Amino acid sequence: MLVVGTWAIEEPLLLAQMLSPEKYLDRFVNDLKDLKEQALTLDFLRQENEKMRKQINNEELYKILEFFSEEFAKTDTIDHNEYKLANYYKDRVLNKTQQFPDNSNIDGIWYPSVSSGYKNINIVFPPENIRGKLRFLWADLIWVVYFKDQRIIQFIPIENRAKIDEAGVIQWNTKTITDILSKSKNMVEKPLAYLSLG
Repeated sequence: MLVVGTWAIEEPLLLAQMLSPEKYLDRFVNDLKDLKEQALTLDFLRQENEKMRKQINNEELYKILEFFSEEFAKTDTIDHNEYKLANYYKDRVLNKTQQFPDNSNIDGIWYPSVSSGYKNINIVFPPENIRGKLRFLWADLIWVVYFKDQRIIQFIPIENRAKIDEAGVIQWNTKTITDILSKSKNMVEKPLAYLSLG
């Protein structure tokens, strides 16, 4: 099950940008080479990282950012403890570490989406940093079905454009898992629209 929120940006956001770590690039390019959609190339991602290197204009700071970017991009983790360095970086950048106060007022962190092979981005921010800067529009509830034998992922919309109440709680029409299953049981027997995994 996937909940996708749609938001409007009301005021500019200041984001700390992470790199697309080269340590993992080969894996993504190989995993995505058979997809019908255009996969990112290794050269393009290296060029983007080189632009960041020039903007930073300090090799030591660039290497530090590269190190923490690799921590954000881990895919072979065994448990949550392997994210401690990524969490430490997040706390430092978002001024959550009392020992190292920072007045940069960064709203969030922009980092490449590992699950999309760096083709998309993720943005993480604490709610207190975005109050008044983002406005919630609606949420969609999507059932995700993976057909292992066909290597196909199907996205089945269960509910679209659910609004929130005065307390900020999403008001779903679908109330139970039984409702969800009854809406989707006929849809998962064969793929409709799909993303081939090669």
